[in-house]
Amino acid sequence: MKSSIKIYVLVDNSPAAEDGLLCEHGLSLYIESSDAAILCDMGASEAFIRNAEHLNVELESMDFAFISHGHSDHIGGLKDFFENYPQKQVYLSEHIANNSYTSARRGFKRDISPDHNVIKTHGDNIIPLYHSRWITPSVAFVHTNSTTYSTPRGNAFLYCKERTSTIDLLDDFSHEFALAIKVDKGLVIVSPCSHLGAANIISSCREFTEMDRVVAFVGGLHLVDSEVVGEEVSLCVKEIQSIAPKITLYTGHCTGDMAKQTLQEKFSDVKFFKTGDIITI
Repeated sequence: MKSSIKIYVLVDNSPAAEDGLLCEHGLSLYIESSDAAILCDMGASEAFIRNAEHLNVELESMDFAFISHGHSDHIGGLKDFFENYPQKQVYLSEHIANNSYTSARRGFKRDISPDHNVIKTHGDNIIPLYHSRWITPSVAFVHTNSTTYSTPRGNAFLYCKERTSTIDLLDDFSHEFALAIKVDKGLVIVSPCSHLGAANIISSCREFTEMDRVVAFVGGLHLVDSEVVGEEVSLCVKEIQSIAPKITLYTGHCTGDMAKQTLQEKFSDVKFFKTGDIITI
């Protein structure tokens, strides 16, 4: 039997083309693979649940949920998740329960931490990730070990600290994981924010899965619009194409509008998703 995947964009920054769907700064994807149905991230609120209902996506059928990293625009819906699906399990990095996160991008430090009380209350349903691992024969959680390629400049505004500490440090994104999913054509990588750099993530997924051919990369690239974003995008494109020359890139969420324009000019096969889209690979 041929294997492919279908990805429903439950929440994205960009509004849907049709009425009835909620839009917010965040990302939530529902992934149907050959051997698992996965909720990948939960946006900033309960919007992912409301949109799933509108799209006729039965979240009750999910095998498990996965949180890519600890920022509130990806884990903010966790309270609503457990209120609606109290028996479901959630995989996330071991670091998220113990750390707080802030963003200084707007000129002042803004808390973007998860609700630690929710994590503590539902600890029996939360499975910590310590390292890369297979969860099914075709789906792996991958921690990025590669440091060969560039990381987004926007990381310079993001901080992390242990909850018992008063000292903010630049976030090293040790709490970020990606999904690597085998399909007939090769490997599909889902990386909602790609703080560790798309090329580093691709390299790490290839190494862990021992699969060279990457057919698609789905997620945000954390390319924040600025006066130098064109230069940053050009480097990102060069690095991705050097290790995955035939890849299709599906991006949205934290890929800025100026970055999208440059990507369209420089990347041969790029598609931009929005709330309500369905991606079939």
